[in-house]
Amino acid sequence: MKILCYINHYFGHNRYFTGQSSLPLNTSADEIAMRAGLRKKNLEDCIGQLKKLGDIDIKVCGMGNNSLIPLDLDFSSVQKNPIFLVYESLSKMADSSDNYDYFINIEDDIFLPKETFQHIVDFDKDSLVNEVILPNRLEKDPQGNEYCVDWSALPGWTQQNKQIQGKSFRVALNPHSGLLILSKEKFKFTISLIDRNFRGITVGTGMESAFAYFHSPFALFRCEDISYHNIYHLDKWMNVIHKTTLPFKENMILFIKILIKDMTPPFLFRSVKFLIGKILRK
Repeated sequence: MKILCYINHYFGHNRYFTGQSSLPLNTSADEIAMRAGLRKKNLEDCIGQLKKLGDIDIKVCGMGNNSLIPLDLDFSSVQKNPIFLVYESLSKMADSSDNYDYFINIEDDIFLPKETFQHIVDFDKDSLVNEVILPNRLEKDPQGNEYCVDWSALPGWTQQNKQIQGKSFRVALNPHSGLLILSKEKFKFTISLIDRNFRGITVGTGMESAFAYFHSPFALFRCEDISYHNIYHLDKWMNVIHKTTLPFKENMILFIKILIKDMTPPFLFRSVKFLIGKILRK
């Protein structure tokens, strides 16, 4: 089985990202060095684990100088709006849809256990072309307890449910897990239905929106037992301001941005946009 994997990697200042990939203005040299060290280790751990999956061709995608390791694919054409990096890498990956058996497109801070990938391969042997099992993206709280960060970011479920591999799976409202893993059949299915030139915000930021858009033709089943089908987020979304030496005021501004961007249900933004449109048309 041949696997193609694109890793989306970015490190540097920008006004779009929060988390350890982003450097706020006036970040000290010590802070930059600390963040770079953490980010590079996460990326190396991500690559090392992916190599354990078997016959895998790994390409690191990024933008110019905003990288901690050499790039295989440079998408500097979207440098001014780096949130569209994942759209670019997914669209480029589609050019190789005939050449591999599986396709993985992943953020640079995701640890993908081999058994999780095998669960997906096994599921694809006996599933509909429009069905996917999406791993739960886990983090640990300060006490060491694991939780699914994406259940916290956008909680709730649809009415779809299914028994898969002896476990209960449901479709969550949040379509994001920081990756896309599809067989050749399913990857070709989705690119036959979507517009590869589309660039837009549908959930979260452009990074989440790209994964959500390429997943949009599918029912995305998540296991209700987070210990069974999961990946690990090596960065910390819920604790993004941990281990930081930023001033208190900047920490609070960052925290508020996270609350507004990631904890507000998308339908509220769409409702406001709809109301503004009606007012302007009057």
